[in-house]
Amino acid sequence: RRGPPPKPVAGWKPSHDCTLALPEGSLVINSSGPDPYLSYVLPKPLAAGRFDVQITMTSNGRGRGQFFWQEQGVQPPFFRDRSTGFAMTHDGKPHDYRIAFTAAHPVPAVRLDPGQAAGEIRISAMKLLDAGGGLVYEWRFAAASPAKRLE
Repeated sequence: RRGPPPKPVAGWKPSHDCTLALPEGSLVINSSGPDPYLSYVLPKPLAAGRFDVQITMTSNGRGRGQFFWQEQGVQPPFFRDRSTGFAMTHDGKPHDYRIAFTAAHPVPAVRLDPGQAAGEIRISAMKLLDAGGGLVYEWRFAAASPAKRLE
């Protein structure tokens, strides 16, 4: 039996296979197993539509990444049919990822699975863009800066 889940950091809730820390303006994910993931409840659900999430991420783990979006009124909250897999480069250097998704219903939360192995993953930038490329939401990982939603 597993102990209590790790504590949330900067609004992100980690899975049992990882812990989160917030040093030096980055969100650091320390993965201890094959299924690290972290989820985030948005302050206000996004309207249904097409979005891109942009992530600048460094990793020394292994495996593919996967991005999930929760849709209001649809169960289970995070499911493979509402996810997009993406190839990750695990060389300890920062890489930019852009993941497109389309939601049929409002989106109250998102989830990131940053690989499929133990290792350290560091997110230095992350934002959501609408179909026209406009900034919808941006996560801030400096210790004193909360996330920011642009209206």
